[in-house]
Amino acid sequence: MKNETQLSAAQQKRQARAAALRARMKNFQQGRRASKLGSTELIALVGAFALLALTIAAYFLYLAPARARLVALQRERSQLQNTLREATEGTTQSENAQATVGSILQSLERFESVKLAQRGVASTAVIEELNEKTRRHNLTRAQMSFTYLEERAPAQTTTQSVSASGRQQNIFPGINISLTVDGAYANIRRFIRDIEASERFLVINGVQLEGVNESGAGAQRGALVSLRLDLSAFFRRAGAIDATGATTTAPASTSQ
Repeated sequence: MKNETQLSAAQQKRQARAAALRARMKNFQQGRRASKLGSTELIALVGAFALLALTIAAYFLYLAPARARLVALQRERSQLQNTLREATEGTTQSENAQATVGSILQSLERFESVKLAQRGVASTAVIEELNEKTRRHNLTRAQMSFTYLEERAPAQTTTQSVSASGRQQNIFPGINISLTVDGAYANIRRFIRDIEASERFLVINGVQLEGVNESGAGAQRGALVSLRLDLSAFFRRAGAIDATGATTTAPASTSQ
């Protein structure tokens, strides 16, 4: 009797294990059936992948080239702005240079019309002024020589400083004067200062001093000095307008 009871309990245990195993298999089969996709879900999934592929293709086909073109256009705009700025600066510099040249020319015209006299009359007046200053400062004129400077034609270059007649040329007509006077040193100094203060446009090119040897009564009056003075006087060009509005005419040819 006891053996039959034990056998019945073992059978029940085996039956319970089998039932539990069958339940697990059933649940597993139901889970697999539940995990299978239907046709609708599959179509939606394929559509999503297709849309993603179209988005990526559109990016590389349209958006990326558009961005590259935008960068190129921005670079081109920057270059054009730089070119425009350089052109504007060049125009400003050119205008400033033209204004400077115009100011210089106006200053030159004012200088020529106010400071320079007509050659025909002024050349004689310069020589007379030097003689008068020599007498005023008690100097003895030992020697005076001069050469004329002809006006250089506008077409000539700066290297063409000698005319066909052999005379020297300059932008402004004038005369080169070489003057030698003797006298006391103090009188020589006053004579030079007087020339520098002249209202005429006189340019001192060179000064040379040397002592004068003398004997007899003259030696008691003090040492004498000999002055050699090289200077130039310039006059108004032919065709220039003076301060009164009159036009300067070219003087007749004068021999040296």
